[in-house]
Amino acid sequence: MPPLFYNRWDPILAADGGYAVIAVSGASAIGLTIPNGAGACRIQVFGDISNTDSTKAIGFTLDGSAITTGTGQVLGDLDFIELTTAVQLQNFKAIRYESDKINEIRVQYFLA
Repeated sequence: MPPLFYNRWDPILAADGGYAVIAVSGASAIGLTIPNGAGACRIQVFGDISNTDSTKAIGFTLDGSAITTGTGQVLGDLDFIELTTAVQLQNFKAIRYESDKINEIRVQYFLA
């Protein structure tokens, strides 16, 4: 069995920008602010309690393409995704899935 994600990389300390809580609430897509030395991250979604469908909190892309509300691959409340390359970190874009909802992502960055 391969090692667990968090056993393969060392986390970057929060004091060094290694942890972020980012609101995904506007009509524009957000990207990541990547700390120096980061080569991977784990993103967990926390959905707005009033979301119509808790399995659809945010839409995201990994190729840097434009994304609008209600599009992209979907993550729901408490789902997570692991990005394992610098290209994925740079190209990640997320947007709220439903209009007028305030969701957030919590990001832990890991050293390359």
